[in-house]
Amino acid sequence: MQNVIRSLRPDKNFEGAKDSRSGTTWITVMYHETERHPDVVRYLWLKKYTSSRVWKEVTTGLTPSSRCYQDYERQLKKILKQLRKTFDTDEHLHKTERQFNNCVQGTDSVYVFIERLEDLSSELYHLGSPVLEYKMKWKLYNGLKGSELRLRVNDYPDDREVDYMELKEVVLRQHRRMANINETTESSRSFDKKARDDSRVAMVDGVKTVVIVIADLGNDKPLTLDVSLSTRSRLVTPQMTTRPVSITSIWDVIFLV
Repeated sequence: MQNVIRSLRPDKNFEGAKDSRSGTTWITVMYHETERHPDVVRYLWLKKYTSSRVWKEVTTGLTPSSRCYQDYERQLKKILKQLRKTFDTDEHLHKTERQFNNCVQGTDSVYVFIERLEDLSSELYHLGSPVLEYKMKWKLYNGLKGSELRLRVNDYPDDREVDYMELKEVVLRQHRRMANINETTESSRSFDKKARDDSRVAMVDGVKTVVIVIADLGNDKPLTLDVSLSTRSRLVTPQMTTRPVSITSIWDVIFLV
């Protein structure tokens, strides 16, 4: 039994009044983690993952279970009732409402921001104060840090045909596109810089020499050519072995890459 309970470990234990979750939210987590398990598992799960201080608080006055399945079921109902009574408070509701109203992306990623917003919305729902659909849409839109991302989804928040989940998908899709564009642009800049760095002009014994590095696509190794600007030009290809090639002008060199 204990091995089963250990395998059902939640992300974090419940700390009561210190916790950001209400009693009802913690109960919801318990049912989610112990789905398809009997009440004895749920009882022992709550006991293990609720802080000892909180467990003592919600079980004070209760007769210890006699270790029969029906007794665990009765005890569990009493404990769940006590969790709601003790931690579904007006103070917790007001605190959560303030956090929701002030929820913005800030320094977080778009994904983390949306997760925080939805966690607070779920908490308010469990406390009997669900957030309306249009308010969720505008909180998501207004909370985004990037003005360009907001501009890309500007037409959606006010559209009654678009619900919150659809807006969320649009926001994430546009965010991914912007990230891909930025990544491509950065790669292009790096490639251009490397190309500039690979072509250098130097003076060797008073003769102007162009050092050109060409990627050999066959073996992925660079081909270096020292080109003197003193005599006739020749056709230069990446297939040639590394050796000096004399030409009259750099523009006479043809690169077949």
